[in-house]
Amino acid sequence: MSESVPISVRTLAELFTYRCDLAGGGLAYVYLKDTAGIDRQLTWVELAGEVNVLATALGARVEPGTRALLIYPPGLEVVVAFWACIQAGLVPVPAPAPDPIRRKHSLSRLQAILDDAQAALVLTTAGIQTLCAEQSLVATDRQIQWLATDQPTGEGWPSLENRSPISDLAYLQYTSGSTATPRGVMISHRNVLAQCEAIRQTAGVNAESRSLCWLPYFHDYGLVHGILAPLYAGIPAFLLSPLTFLRRPLRWLEAIDRWAITHSGAPSFAFDACVKACQKQPEWSGDLARWAVASCGAEPIHHRTINTFTRMFAPHGFKRNAFMPAYGLAEATLVVSSTSRSESPHMITVDSAALESHRVEVRNPDDAGVRELVGCGRPLPGSQVIIVEPGSGVECAAGQVGEIWVSGPSVALGYWGRAEATNEAFNVQVSGRPAEHFLRTGDLGFLSGEQVVITGRLKDLIILNGRNIYPQDLEAAVEACHPMARNGGCVAFSVEVDEVERLIIVLEVDRQQDLRAEEVATAVRVTLAERFEVPVWGVILARHGTIPKTSSGKVQRQACRKA
Repeated sequence: MSESVPISVRTLAELFTYRCDLAGGGLAYVYLKDTAGIDRQLTWVELAGEVNVLATALGARVEPGTRALLIYPPGLEVVVAFWACIQAGLVPVPAPAPDPIRRKHSLSRLQAILDDAQAALVLTTAGIQTLCAEQSLVATDRQIQWLATDQPTGEGWPSLENRSPISDLAYLQYTSGSTATPRGVMISHRNVLAQCEAIRQTAGVNAESRSLCWLPYFHDYGLVHGILAPLYAGIPAFLLSPLTFLRRPLRWLEAIDRWAITHSGAPSFAFDACVKACQKQPEWSGDLARWAVASCGAEPIHHRTINTFTRMFAPHGFKRNAFMPAYGLAEATLVVSSTSRSESPHMITVDSAALESHRVEVRNPDDAGVRELVGCGRPLPGSQVIIVEPGSGVECAAGQVGEIWVSGPSVALGYWGRAEATNEAFNVQVSGRPAEHFLRTGDLGFLSGEQVVITGRLKDLIILNGRNIYPQDLEAAVEACHPMARNGGCVAFSVEVDEVERLIIVLEVDRQQDLRAEEVATAVRVTLAERFEVPVWGVILARHGTIPKTSSGKVQRQACRKA
C-alpha cells in the first residue's frame, strides 16, 4: 500500500506542494482522446509549473477566499485551474460547461450556480467565454472577471506570495439533484484529506496503482476519484471524456486494458451499458485481469448488475471480487461506506412484503416474494452510520429499515449561504444522544452485520393503498418487460388524482413506433400487475434522452414528476 500523507499536511495547497516535490518527473495526469492514444499528459514537475504560473495570475487579480467558477470541456485544463485556485487561496466552484444541444437548460443551471456561489471570477476557455457572453451569462449585482486560461494575456504578473486559505473551506460542490435551485456543499480541506486517506486504505492503493475516471469533473465522483484522490496517493490519474464512454461504453474497458489501469469505477448504469454493448460485439477481446478495484455506486446497486457483468467479462480476466460496491453522497464529500479491496460483494435476500413495512426478514434466494439486495460495505475509517426512524429521530432496532444518518471527518461543513437547510440536514440529533450531531442523508436502508444496505430514497417512496413501494423495483421490472425498453430509461413515481395516489411510468424506448406503443404499454401494465399487484394509472413512452438525469446518470424522479 502507498504511504499515508504526513499529518503536517493540513490543506490541499500543502498536499499539492508535498506531492509534486516528492514525485518528481513521473506521470501525474493523462487525458486520453480515446483508446488509440494520449491527447495530453503532465508530469508532476510540469503540473507544478503550470499550476504555479496560473496561481500567480490569479493572486494578482483577486483576494483570497474569492469563489472562482470553473467552466471547462473535459481535459487537463480544468485540473490545472482547480489546483491553481487552491494554490492562490481561492475557492474553486466546478460547474458544467454549456451543452450546445440543450443550451437553454444548461445555461440556466450555470446561471443559478453563478448567482448562488456569488462568484467574482470565472475561469474557462475562450470558446466557452464567447458562448456564455452571447447568452448573457452575467451577475446583476456585482462585477465578474473572466479569464480564458487557454489564451496568453501578455501581462507581467508579480510573484505569488504565500496565499494561505482564509478559512477551512476548500471548494464548493454543487449537487446534481433535482431541486430547482442547486445547493453548494461546502467541502473543507479536512474533509478532502480524510476522504482521500480512507479511499487509499479501503481501495488498497499502492505504488503500482493507476486510476482511470470518465465521470465529469463537476460531479463529486469525477472530482474526488478522478482528480483529488490519485494526487493524494501519488499515482497516475488517467482521465477520459464522458462522451467517449456514452458513445461507446467499451472504450472505457479498452482504456483499462491498454493503460494497465488497476482502479476505476462508475455508477451501476455504466456496467449495465458495457454488458449490453458486449452482447452486440461478441468478438470484443479486451484483457481486464489487472483491474483490481471496480468501485460501483448508485441508488441502489442491483445484484443483477454485478452478476451479469461478472459473467460477461470473466472470460476477459475480470474477477468478481474486484467489484467494490459503495454508498455515498456529495454532503459527505463522496463515499460514506465501501467494501474493501478483494472482498466479494455481500448479497442479502429479504422478504419483499416485509420490506414494504420497513422490516428486514432474511429469506433464501429461491423463495417466492423476495428481493435480493447488495451490501455497500462498512463505514469509512473514523465514520459512523446509524439507522433512524425519520419521523421521531429514534434509532431503529436491528432488522428495521430507516433513514441513514452519518457522522465523521468527511461530512461537509453545510450548504453555502443556507443556514436553515444546513441546520436541518447537518446538525440533527438522535433521541437520547444530545452530544452527537449527524448528517441526515434522505436515503433509506439498514445494517446487515456491519454493512450498509440501501433500499431507496425517502422522498421517492411510492405509497399505494397503504403499501410502501420502492420505485427502483418497479423500474427494474419495466426495463425487462419488453425489447423496446431501454436500460436506465425508466422512471416510476406517483401523482395525486382526486385525492388518491396514482402510479405513473415514464419509459424511454429505442424506437418510436406508434404501431407498437399500445403493445409496450400493455406489457408494462401486465408486468407490474403480476409481479407487484399494483395498478398503473398512466404509461408515457418517451424518446431516448428525454428523462432528466444527474451528471452521473441517475434518474431524477422528482424532476420527471414535475415535468
